[in-house]
Amino acid sequence: MRIKRIEILSVSIFYESALYAILLLLTFARALGDGFKYAQYAVICFGGFLTVAFLTNSLKQIKVSSLLVFVPIIGFALINRLFVGSVSTTEIVTLGIVAFGIGHYLLYTNRLNAKIAMCLYVFTAFALVLINHSNSDSYYLYEGLVSRNYISIYLGMWLFVVTIAYSKQKKRTPLIAYIIYLIASVLSVGRMGILCSGLLLFLLIFDRYVRPSIHITKGFILRCVIFGLIVVTVSVFVFKECYWLIEQLFSRFVDPDNAGSNIERHKMLIQYFDVMFSGIKPFVLGLQTNSISLEFLQHDGNPHNSYLTIHSRTGIVSLSLILFSMMYTIWGLFKNGRKDLAFVSLTIIIRGLTDQFMIGDIGDILIGFCLLYFADQSLRLNNHE
Repeated sequence: MRIKRIEILSVSIFYESALYAILLLLTFARALGDGFKYAQYAVICFGGFLTVAFLTNSLKQIKVSSLLVFVPIIGFALINRLFVGSVSTTEIVTLGIVAFGIGHYLLYTNRLNAKIAMCLYVFTAFALVLINHSNSDSYYLYEGLVSRNYISIYLGMWLFVVTIAYSKQKKRTPLIAYIIYLIASVLSVGRMGILCSGLLLFLLIFDRYVRPSIHITKGFILRCVIFGLIVVTVSVFVFKECYWLIEQLFSRFVDPDNAGSNIERHKMLIQYFDVMFSGIKPFVLGLQTNSISLEFLQHDGNPHNSYLTIHSRTGIVSLSLILFSMMYTIWGLFKNGRKDLAFVSLTIIIRGLTDQFMIGDIGDILIGFCLLYFADQSLRLNNHE
């Protein structure tokens, strides 16, 4: 019996190591430059290992019918590859393996060490901030490859895994993890990263320390709104002379020179929808973003929106299914009392509105988790469990 337990523990450590190896590779792979493609192959190998482990029921008896949720995603991605060509074979394989392998591992395993996950998260946060501030061009995290804004994306996904690890142990994630997330986002000076990490910390503090001690009524909400408006109005006049400090800390928000990026993204969004609704083929199967306009070409076809990326590479059916599964997962987590994980998932989903990190990237972990959570809960409801 003791030998059997040691074998189970050894296997679980091996699986968990594969998970962290994938996360580290997806976080730091682009720093390798020309070695990025080899890092992708390594991700596929580790993810494939986890996938095979679950398919052979090494860790848990899974419902094979839950695999059906991936059929339209991978199916339309393959059709896109044949008739549109906006998605690569590597991205399809990475999506399928990372989303399914890690998604199943995070959803079903009960052997995820929260302390190890937390330590690796802190290490990653420190490493990313150090890399960014030691770079000669502070706008880029890695030389000309990835914007510093991606620090909040990578750490958001790490925080997602950390929160799952603590929830497996029926514990709430230490608040310091979310404070680190906010500090790293501020240091990377990414507008959406600051907003999402700040929103996450606010939601958690409110849910843990404020909500239990108050009785929320319409009158209370109205008083909060009025109080908030008064605070904002007073702050505008009181801190008017301290504008230079705000400009230093949040230059991306207040510097008029940075308004151009918002205007450009809005223009790209309109251009994308114009092409998307120009015919049945681009609407259903996706489209080549490089050929939309000069703005897209200058950004290597990057629409700066994960959901437009999903559509461009897999089509409208996949996008609809993924978005529905995300909303269903948020609702299900709230309903089941896993509010920390619901808040983290929600902020990552919001973060996807302004940057591309899904389909062949680290955001596939969230896609896989949400798809499988939706499939698992649907099967439980059908079986009256």
